[in-house]
Amino acid sequence: MELIQTEELLIRRMKETDYERLTQWLNNKDVLEFWDTHHPPNIQRVKEKYGPRVKDLEEVKPCIVEVQGRPVGYIQYYRIHSEEIIQLGYAENESVFGMDQLIGISSQLGKGIGTKMVKALIEYIAREQKGTVIVMDPSIRNERAIRCYEKCGFIKKKIINEKYWLMERRM
Repeated sequence: MELIQTEELLIRRMKETDYERLTQWLNNKDVLEFWDTHHPPNIQRVKEKYGPRVKDLEEVKPCIVEVQGRPVGYIQYYRIHSEEIIQLGYAENESVFGMDQLIGISSQLGKGIGTKMVKALIEYIAREQKGTVIVMDPSIRNERAIRCYEKCGFIKKKIINEKYWLMERRM
């Protein structure tokens, strides 16, 4: 199912046929450096973690990003619920979403794809999901991602567990 189609890219819901591709991406050294995995995932772990999401059994909505018909990245979004909203310091009545993403093909880094996919999903969350705040938690060492998110209107709020920035984007 297509969520977003722009001139530059397509964001579609992830399918079971994407497990192997995502496994390869999660084992890419450029992704492993910053994606929060305790060990390189194999296809079985990917199916266990992402299968319920693909089948819509969890809040997390997994998506694949395509450029000119070629899958190049992964992006996911999810509504954050009351208890966690309050823990993060937001009002309970705010519509807060979380977002995570990666570009799985090293040769596609530095081409503006990250900025385009993040901006496209921001617009979708605001318009279709009625989100008022989006938060992300990139590694404090992931300067490339942080620059991308700042270009998309995210601001650094605070450091979490000495490892991650809590970044927010208000609509």
